[in-house]
Amino acid sequence: MSCTWGAFHARLALIVGLSGAIGAAGCGASDFASKANAACNTYQARTKAIRKPTTLSAIPAYADRVLPLARAFIARLRSVAPPTDKRTAYQDYLAGADHEVTLLEGASSAQRSGDARRAAPFAEQLSTQVRQDNAKATALGLKDCAKG
Repeated sequence: MSCTWGAFHARLALIVGLSGAIGAAGCGASDFASKANAACNTYQARTKAIRKPTTLSAIPAYADRVLPLARAFIARLRSVAPPTDKRTAYQDYLAGADHEVTLLEGASSAQRSGDARRAAPFAEQLSTQVRQDNAKATALGLKDCAKG
């Protein structure tokens, strides 16, 4: 059964006065998880070979390679429609991903300007944000997205 067909059945159930739960947890939820996890797997495969920085001075080079991939990844995630019951949590997850990009940009910019004292808090906040976003992904059922 396709998800479009499932969505049609959910609308039909609402029209005839049934519960409407047909599409909320069925194909829509599994299709959502499948598409989001596929996007995460692609991103992880593309960034796997990029060595994570172990010093602040390595952040700009890392950011140069990762940021374009991260932006494309987030755009792909935005094209994945969550089921209605997960919409708010998914938007929160995407906002967290956007914040990760902002923090990496901040750390990179500060380090490029030679201001390690300003770069360090960005890097620390980024670690915290990644952990929070992994927890959000797990709560959404996006197990592959929780590996970041």
